[in-house]
Amino acid sequence: LTNAGLVVNFDGRQRPVPRTYQYSFGLQRYFSGGIKLDVSYVGSQTVHDAMAQNLDYVSPAQFNFAHTDPSFLNRKVPNPFYGILPATSDFGKSPTFNAESLLYPYPLFNGITLQTQPWSKYRYDSVQARMERRFFGERAKGGLLLVVSYTFAKSFEANHRLDNWNLAEAPVHELSNYDKPQNLSISGVWDLPFGNKRAFLSESNRVVRAIVSDWNYNLVFTMFSGYPTGWPNAEFVCGSYFVDQQTHDQWFNNNPACYKGRPAYSLRDTGDRFAWIRNPGRTNVNMALARTFRMGERYSVQLRGESFNTTNTPMFGGPVTTYNDPRLGKLPIAQQNFPRLVQVSGRFVF
Repeated sequence: LTNAGLVVNFDGRQRPVPRTYQYSFGLQRYFSGGIKLDVSYVGSQTVHDAMAQNLDYVSPAQFNFAHTDPSFLNRKVPNPFYGILPATSDFGKSPTFNAESLLYPYPLFNGITLQTQPWSKYRYDSVQARMERRFFGERAKGGLLLVVSYTFAKSFEANHRLDNWNLAEAPVHELSNYDKPQNLSISGVWDLPFGNKRAFLSESNRVVRAIVSDWNYNLVFTMFSGYPTGWPNAEFVCGSYFVDQQTHDQWFNNNPACYKGRPAYSLRDTGDRFAWIRNPGRTNVNMALARTFRMGERYSVQLRGESFNTTNTPMFGGPVTTYNDPRLGKLPIAQQNFPRLVQVSGRFVF
């Protein structure tokens, strides 16, 4: 339990303090063949975190009336502040003003939002597995360490209302924007079996042994699910958001005829992001080849060659979700990761 205090004093009122509960348990087992397996459950829950509330908006009754008759709030009415406030201010420029702004509880301010209402909740649950195995116990074959990690997780949040002025509306409970249910990682370190006292080229001449001895190879492979795709804030008039086959230019149904703007003064009825459509998943491979040259007891030089994004696999962000944008439902043109990068470096250690 993090931050176990119950209340704090805020503007003369007592409010709950954000609290985070963290919990985990796991099992570990060694198997024959040098296999080590760890399986754990890891979770956390945060309550009473900060949520924003718009304090300066029309009442629900006025909003509902404007939904049936938008002119109720769009009409121009006499400006009671004209001639009183400076002409350089918003309310001092014209003898008439928009009725909506004058009906706000605090019309002289350009909006008042309380950012610290203690209503937000977060939850994370995961099952994490890690397998480790060492191969080739004999020095001649070189040592190989292989680690495979997998996580299945879900992350939810309820940290805002779709209409942050409407207290009659429940906070939207949805997947977090960083939710990644599937996470796989494979890494390995291999002392290559070439050169002095190794299985290969150990009997070669001194020049060859000097070149091929004492190298080690590193590999890191990662793959994880894409983040939830944003949900367009518009009325959808077609049957389904799904498409038969996702492509770069059609990640979900992006037919312009399927979308239309919401009527004036209508409450949003869709979440921020889909629960069943995700951005492209991501795969990456990094490799390294390194050798350390000993120079007596005290000094050494390490030569290292590295390759990042070895397979030159592009990673793209989520599709455009603005309903009237020409690129609605299309992935970005530019990739979000670097192309393949190869570098060679040396380091002197003493």
